[in-house]
Order: sequence, then C-alpha cells, then structure tokens
Amino acid sequence: MNPTTATIESLEPRTLLSAGDLDPTFGAHGVVVFPDIVAPVVGLATQSDGKFVLANHTTVYRFRADGTLDRSFGHRGHVTPGFTLYGLGIDHSGRIAVGGGTDDFKWAAARYKPDGTPDTAFNGTGQIITHVNGNNDERATVMALQPDGKIIVGGTQFNGNNDEALGFDYNAVAVRFNVNGAVDTSFGNGGEAFDFGGVNVFSTVNAIALSPAGDVALAGRFDGGQSIHDKIFEVVNSSGLSIARTPVGEDPGFYSSYRAAAFRPDGVRVLADEDEGNSDLFFNNQRIPIFFDPLKASTPSDEKINAIVTTADNKTLIAGATHGLGLIRFNPNGTPDATFGFGGTANILINRKKAQWIDKLALLPNGDYLAAGTLGASIADGRDNGAVFVTHITGGAHTVGALPPRAQITFPGPPYTGASTYTFTITYAAEESIDPATLDGRDIRVIGPGGYSVLARLIQNDSTNAGQQRFATYEIDAPGGTWNRADNGHYIVYLRPNQVSDNRGRPCPAQILGGFKVHIPRTTAATPAIARAITQPQISRKRNDLFDA
Repeated sequence: MNPTTATIESLEPRTLLSAGDLDPTFGAHGVVVFPDIVAPVVGLATQSDGKFVLANHTTVYRFRADGTLDRSFGHRGHVTPGFTLYGLGIDHSGRIAVGGGTDDFKWAAARYKPDGTPDTAFNGTGQIITHVNGNNDERATVMALQPDGKIIVGGTQFNGNNDEALGFDYNAVAVRFNVNGAVDTSFGNGGEAFDFGGVNVFSTVNAIALSPAGDVALAGRFDGGQSIHDKIFEVVNSSGLSIARTPVGEDPGFYSSYRAAAFRPDGVRVLADEDEGNSDLFFNNQRIPIFFDPLKASTPSDEKINAIVTTADNKTLIAGATHGLGLIRFNPNGTPDATFGFGGTANILINRKKAQWIDKLALLPNGDYLAAGTLGASIADGRDNGAVFVTHITGGAHTVGALPPRAQITFPGPPYTGASTYTFTITYAAEESIDPATLDGRDIRVIGPGGYSVLARLIQNDSTNAGQQRFATYEIDAPGGTWNRADNGHYIVYLRPNQVSDNRGRPCPAQILGGFKVHIPRTTAATPAIARAITQPQISRKRNDLFDA
C-alpha cells in the first residue's frame, strides 16, 4: 500500500484556527490519501496512543498517529476477516472487534488482539458466523461495540411477507454477541432484538447508536412504494425491549432516510436524515436544517450527513458531503459552536476535480478529530468506488471575534431583454450573526460599460441560524431604462468598505464579488440576454475610486 499526500485547496481564504483546521503535521497539510484502499470506509476507531484503526468492506488496517501504515499489526499492517465488514470498535483492553455479514446472509463477528492476531477467547477461533433463531436471510449493514465488550450487528431480516412490490419483506433486527463470542440470548428474543413480528418494517438500516444507559437505536428507511421512502428509527433498551420509535402518523416523505445516528453523554438522541436531497439534524425532536457551507444559497441542496460524533461536554460534530468536505459542530442547545471553524463550520476541498466526502468520524485522545472518507467516486451515494483518505482536524476551541464576516454572490441568470431592472442575491455569513441594521442601499456598487456606476437597492433581507447567515437581494436599473444591445459588456459587482458588519461591529472586507457579461443579439424578442457569470473579473486598480464613491 502506498499512501499519498494531497494538495489542499481551501474553499475560501481563511486564517488558520485552533479549532476546525487541518493539522499540518499529519500527512501533507493534514491529509493522507490511500489509493490502494477501496472506499467506502465502514469503521474508524482511535487508540489511546494516537494510532487508529480503519476498515473498508473487506479489510482492517492500523495506522500510526502520523498516518503511516503500522506494519507490526496483523499481516504487514492489515487483517482480512473473510466476511463483509460494516463496522469496528476497540475495547478497553485494546482488542479490535468487527462485525458484518456473509454472502449467504449470515451474521458475522470477529475479534483481534492488539497485535492483529485472532483472539481465540472469542468463540475459540476469533470469529463467529451464524444464523440466529432458525432464520436464513439476515442482511447485516451496521455494527457497534458496547462498553462492556459485547458486539452488536444490525441490519434487516426476512419476515416471510413475500411482498416485493411494496417492500414489506424485511424487519429491522440486531443480534448481540457476548464477550466469549456466543450469541447473547438475554437480548431480545433469543439474542435478536427489533424483530417485533412486522410492527416496525425497515427496508434499509443505515445507522446504529448506543446510549449511555445501554439503549440501542437503529435508523434507516422504509420503502412503501409509489416513490415513498420514509425515514424510520427504533430504540430498544439493554434487554432488547422497545422503548421508542418513529411517531405513528408522521407524514411520509417522497425520499427520506436516516443516514447517521448517535447519543450524547446526556442521553439526547441525535439523528441525521436526508429528505429529497437535503439534510436535517434532530436532537430528540429539535430539527435543524443543515448548511455545511455558510455562504451557500438560502435553500439547502445535497447536504449529506454521513457521520456524527459527540464529546464529553455534549457538543456534536457532524460531517459528510457538500462542495468538498463539510463539518459543523453544535452546542448542546443546538446552535452552531462559533469556537469551531468559521461560525461552527469547516469546509475543506482536497481535490477540485474529484468528488469527496467524509464517511466516518472518531475522537482522538487529545480532543482532536479524525475523519475518513471517499475521494474520487462519482457522487456521494456512489459509495463503493474511489480511494480512501484520512484527515486530522484540530479540536478544542478558539476565541470568537478574530474573523470578519464573509460574502458571496449568487446570480439568478442574465437580465431579460426589455426588462427595466436586474436582481441578484448576496449571502453574508458571520461567526455569530450579521447586524441587519448595517444592510442598506449603500452596500453594493455595480460598474459597467459606458461609465455605468450605480448603488444597488436593497429590496429583501432574510436570515437563518439566528442571523448567522443573511440573504440580501439587491436590484439595479438598466443603464438606458431597459436592457438592450447598447448595454452589452462586462458588469462588476463590488462590496463597498465598512458597510455590512457583524454583531461585534467588524465589517465585511471590501471586495469584488463577481460579475456578469451581457451580450444581447440582434433580436426584438423578450428573451434572456446571452450572459455568463464572471467569478474572477479582471479590473484595473485605477477604477477602484469608482467603487468607493
């Protein structure tokens, strides 16, 4: 295996912070890429000495704290259990437990000593592969390791309905194995829980989580036919008895599914869903729409939460896919933690030409985070191709108040021929909040051909996340009254200095936000002008006096 380093491309200029940035001492600028390890990452766990263990569907690898392969583990750095893996964990003795399933639909689990040799105290051979309760169609998709060393493997199990058209054929189920490798018959019905006679039908189980009280949650979706794919969860106690589930009567979604789950130390259940391409986070019943990038437009789009980790102080870090790697850390009350990254968010692009997202998160002993994911697959749901990468993200907290607000423009399209005005939207983001009183008709100047220079009118101002993001819509008049061929040329949109500020009075830096090119052909039809957005317009410094006038 030949790990490679990656060139990091930040999504926007930023000052290095003590929390939310990549640790430059790990790999190259905080990232190591393993082109020989096939994605996805299904398990990630850290040791007390800083080493970490990672699994894909076939193999378990151990790495040193610096991201290099630990060849003292197993066979030159890896072990291959011989079944499909869906998770791993490290127990208090440093033993590595894995769980999954086989091609003939059996449950499977294994345990290794810290040096990577099979732990024969687990079922005599170091692994167990079995059906439970006489079932013969058990499909593993998740795994978790309890603090007491017991292994839980979860997924779905055929329930005998034979109703393939509507997807009622499978129930959620989880099997628990004792520390000695035997099926734990005290859990649920003979070792299996969640299988309640068709009461809670799951088509797919995507996530498993363990609570401090020993409760177990499974989360995923139910396929009900007619484009109904509805998110669903259920929680059982340590004995396998149901104690909570998706509320009865909840409106189904056209496409919704829980993708990740966790419990905080205070017992709050954390679930992440995807609903028609967008993601929400739930702290028990508190719903929070997710924007990995605070400068995105006002509607979430393709924000996919793949991983959740909670900390001893009940903060929650989520990670997944946006335009690059997306992370957000939340306070216990559900607000973004401004001491992490920029206003609680961290966005990192490690390759401009390849898709990338985070599959798994893990806490390091010093409070930092490891994130492992996929680089090079086509989309964030095409999870079985691409290479694996690992990043080291600094934890802790930085002082709020060091970073100024940011701004990004969104153009709705070109001006219409014959229209009298043109509108565009600018997203402002702050560590804490944007001061709405600082938004007005003097924020933006637009410069165009023939000496065109106007201040844009502010016509709308909306906010999200307690004002951390504000979406300001501005309007300008056509140079000659209506847009026509005489107006062809480049138009530059400039944010003027000392205009838009945050709640602490820090102004957003003056900058060229972008522009558009108008090219109206010889036509009398009222159609959109031929135009294209200019993200990096070229302009002489000699004209800056026009912007600030």
